[in-house]
Amino acid sequence: MEQCNHMKTILNSLFAIAILASVATSAENLYVVNTLGESLSKIDLSTGAVTNNILLLGSDIGSAPNQIVMRDTIGYVVCSGTDEIQIVRFPSQTSGGFISTGAGSNPFWMSVYDSSLAIVSLLTENKIGFLDLNSRTLIRKESVGISPAGIEIVDHKACIAISAFDFGTFTYGQGQLAVYDIKGDSMKGWVNVGVNPQYVIGRGDYAYVICTGDYWSVFGAIYVVDVNTLSVVVVDTIPIGGTPGPGESYFTALGPNHAAIAAGGWVTSGSIFKIDMVSNSVINGASNPIETGLGCSAVSWRRNGHLMAASFGSDQVSNINTSAIYSVGDGPVDLDFRIIPGDVNGDFTLNIVDVTEFAMGLFDDRFLTLYPRWVADVTADGKWNIVDLVRLVQYLFQGGARPKMGWTWYGY
Repeated sequence: MEQCNHMKTILNSLFAIAILASVATSAENLYVVNTLGESLSKIDLSTGAVTNNILLLGSDIGSAPNQIVMRDTIGYVVCSGTDEIQIVRFPSQTSGGFISTGAGSNPFWMSVYDSSLAIVSLLTENKIGFLDLNSRTLIRKESVGISPAGIEIVDHKACIAISAFDFGTFTYGQGQLAVYDIKGDSMKGWVNVGVNPQYVIGRGDYAYVICTGDYWSVFGAIYVVDVNTLSVVVVDTIPIGGTPGPGESYFTALGPNHAAIAAGGWVTSGSIFKIDMVSNSVINGASNPIETGLGCSAVSWRRNGHLMAASFGSDQVSNINTSAIYSVGDGPVDLDFRIIPGDVNGDFTLNIVDVTEFAMGLFDDRFLTLYPRWVADVTADGKWNIVDLVRLVQYLFQGGARPKMGWTWYGY
């Protein structure tokens, strides 16, 4: 009781400071990488306006941009063809330079650990690269296996999908999940999974390894791996079928606890699969896919739970929940939202409402419905508490430092 009263006293003091409220605002913008057009598109979801070709991607033609990772005022675009990570400044939407990964390295996928470290898979070098985001340099490389593809940070570990694709014979070897212990700075080990693992989705201590199959005789399956014990949790896997690709989870304390997966679809419509990450079961698979535009290449969840999907074959992005369609650039392959740290209530405005929601969350589990949860971790220490609330108040009303991006991979 004494601790509770002490907390309430602190909160009352914070609200007194917050009377003279200032406001920081931003639109709900979805950014789309177009690999054929080598360009960036922006969709303002508050107005429906689409702006194409806002920035050319890559330092030269043939950049083959493959992925975008948004970090508040900075975005990182993985350019496979020109062996580099392009830095994009926001909200100016201008290029901020490049991080070279080395000639012939073919960077494929990138995952950010914290405010200073990111790890990128280097497909044709059979390695991962460690990037210093502050100095904007490649620190070193580490061998992990043949043709590493998707990468995801799970519980302080880099989980890398080892596709085992042989570019000389065009055949697949034994698919694996490589697990690198970031804290221990060492390789933890490898786990055998299915054919052609290409992407990973994290949840808690588990890595969901999306195995695409060989496109003609072996089809999609998802292996659930405990990254601490390096064991497959679901022995028979999740038999999703088809040719699943990149996916993203939507996870809150009260649900829905689902992952959506882009699954191509090149005949009459594109396909999206969906799994339940609590029961590890298929909701929508090859036999009953969610239909979208031709050649679904990427998916991303809005904060309100709506699912957005990019379609490579039809050059469009769709809102699966509302059926809204947005025409973007040539060959969209990835998309990501610019989310503001500290925007607790998800209205893309930082103000007293976020302070109130945050304070209520310290006493009420209702707050745990927040997605994504890391927006409350404005000190970027892997948890949300009174320290984060003070930091948010200081920024809004006392000219304090801007909230930091939390550990976007962490469950909280």
